[in-house]
Amino acid sequence: MAPTPRISRDLLIRGVAYRIQEEVHRGLGKSHRRQLQRLAETLRDGGAIGKEKRLIVAALVPKANRDPVLIKAVVRAHQWFEMLKCRAVESITEIAKAEGLPRTYVGSIIPFALLAPDITEAILEGTQPIDLSLDRLINATLPIDWAEQRAVLGHFCYSPWPHFSSWLKLSF
Repeated sequence: MAPTPRISRDLLIRGVAYRIQEEVHRGLGKSHRRQLQRLAETLRDGGAIGKEKRLIVAALVPKANRDPVLIKAVVRAHQWFEMLKCRAVESITEIAKAEGLPRTYVGSIIPFALLAPDITEAILEGTQPIDLSLDRLINATLPIDWAEQRAVLGHFCYSPWPHFSSWLKLSF
C-alpha cells in the first residue's frame, strides 16, 4: 500500500472548501479549463510564458492586461494541486525538488488553485485589477470563502449572470 501523501491540514481544509464552493457555483467553465490545460502543456514542454516587470499607467491600461508571470503561477498551482490530489507526488517538498524551486515558493503558489473561479478566469483573461500582481497575491492572506477572497483582492464583482453584468452596473 502506498504511503499517504503529506498535505498540510490548512491545504486540505482549503481543498475541501474549494470543492464544495465549486459544486455550488459550478466552478470554472469548459473554455477556461481547456485554457488552463493548454498553458500547463506549454509549461510542461519547456515553453516559457515569460518574466517581465510592468509599469502600470492606469489611463493607458488596455481592457485585457495579461500578466504572464501571474498566469504561470496560477497554472502551476492547478498542476501541483492535481499532483497532490491524485497522489502523483507525496509532498510539496517533492514537487519543489522536481521543479528545482524553493519549497517555500511552491507552498505559497499552491493555494492559488483554490481561488474563486471568477478570479482565476479574470487572471487568465487579463481582466484582473491592475494592482493584482504575483507579489500581492503571495503576500495576501487568502481566505477560504470565495466572497471573502474577492473582498481581500478587491475590484471583483461576482455575478451569477455574467451576460447581464453590464446591466447591473447602471447607476441611478
